[in-house]
Amino acid sequence: MLRDHARELGRKFPILTKMYDAFQHESGQVISGDMPLIQIENRLTTVGRLHFPSSLRGNSPYSWAVRGVFEELRAYTRRKLGDVTGAERIYVARFDAGTRRHIVNESDLATALEAKGFQIVVPGQSQDYLTEMATFMNAKLIVGLTGAGLTNLAFAPSGSNVVELIPDNYRNDCYMLLCNILGINYAVDVLYDMVSENPDPHQCEWRIDVDAFVAYLSALNLI
Repeated sequence: MLRDHARELGRKFPILTKMYDAFQHESGQVISGDMPLIQIENRLTTVGRLHFPSSLRGNSPYSWAVRGVFEELRAYTRRKLGDVTGAERIYVARFDAGTRRHIVNESDLATALEAKGFQIVVPGQSQDYLTEMATFMNAKLIVGLTGAGLTNLAFAPSGSNVVELIPDNYRNDCYMLLCNILGINYAVDVLYDMVSENPDPHQCEWRIDVDAFVAYLSALNLI
């Protein structure tokens, strides 16, 4: 949308962004195209004119822009890698997240899901950026705990399925809305068994009943 606006005005707008990881920077370069991408630090930045996005939530008239962004990223991946053959079942793991929204028996969950044909993916850690996108592009079922890594669900095809694990004290609807925008079926399983409480909801630790969760996936006819 910004590039179209720039073409209408016959000029290029520099895009200001704060990137944390190499894969985020690469995705920013893909989306920005020939627009200058300027990474800002933790400091005051002064500009003469600033354009910023409206809300992209599910009830926004601009939710088409969300679809457009991920369609462009998928097309970019195919141009770079050709035909992609990703996994059909994926568990988005948080082995690298420390105690931040931590499932204390996550390794048991991963083992049980792996036995059901799931590929275990730690976003930004286990694969390069393009390969990671390609991994999700043929997914039929994605399972994961609330967190930024779950954004990869947006590379999955319309009609696929997502089951989000949500801590009882941190109910965030962003992935439900993203699924709604992209035509992905969404289900949720709330974690109630808190084993380590903290005033910061992101620092609480949880336990999941692995057998009950696998049975839940079966009851949904997903495995």
